Amino acid sequence: MPEKGGFYSTFEDQAGFEASLRAHLTAIAQKFIGIANSGNPPPVRSDPPDVSVSVDEDENGLLDYLDIYDTRAKDMNAALDVITEATVRVGEQFSQRTSEWTTHGVADAGQVKRLAKRASEDMFRYADTLGLQVTVLSSARQEAFAALSSAVALITDFQSDQDQLQSLRETLQETIAGGKSARSSLLGMRQAANGLPRVSKDINKSKRAVTENLDRFLSEIESIESTVTNIIDAMDRLLASSDPGISNV
Repeated sequence: MPEKGGFYSTFEDQAGFEASLRAHLTAIAQKFIGIANSGNPPPVRSDPPDVSVSVDEDENGLLDYLDIYDTRAKDMNAALDVITEATVRVGEQFSQRTSEWTTHGVADAGQVKRLAKRASEDMFRYADTLGLQVTVLSSARQEAFAALSSAVALITDFQSDQDQLQSLRETLQETIAGGKSARSSLLGMRQAANGLPRVSKDINKSKRAVTENLDRFLSEIESIESTVTNIIDAMDRLLASSDPGISNV
């Protein structure tokens, strides 16, 4: 498709597809408008257009969408912070349990069983935290990027659109960086959990619970990165269409 001049992008789920498509259609439409007006300046109206019929009074405006995006983006970051703190905490607990296992060895079956029970309790608590926060993250992600893509669709109506787009673009770059950092720590925790010895049924169950919820969280981070990448690409296209001297970065 790209080689034939078509537009190609990837997405992880329906919400990501909707946000990405909305932003990209805006960029493509703006490009066509620029081409159409390149040789013919738009006519000057003596009277402002009548928009009383075409505008829904309950429809959100640019500032509304930006406010929704900002609020839900903060919720996303808060969920990532909670998981980062929980991951550090359970990692310290893993180190302590591993050290205790090494000290006692498998010969002391009673002590090992007690240590395994504590370790499984630590992991179940961590799995519960993951499960709760991944729900928060998923909801916040979908609402944040739906609002942001709608804001991008409206932002070209304003003269300061380039400055606003550049500012939003920088924020999204920070989102990608935060997602990559969180993914790195979660992958490390997944490896550590899988490395725990299978000394009891409780350990096996807790390992499974942690792994499943870690995979859900990692999938959410992939969706964030995919959607953000698509929206940034659409922003670059908008910036380029409004100023041909600006190249995609």
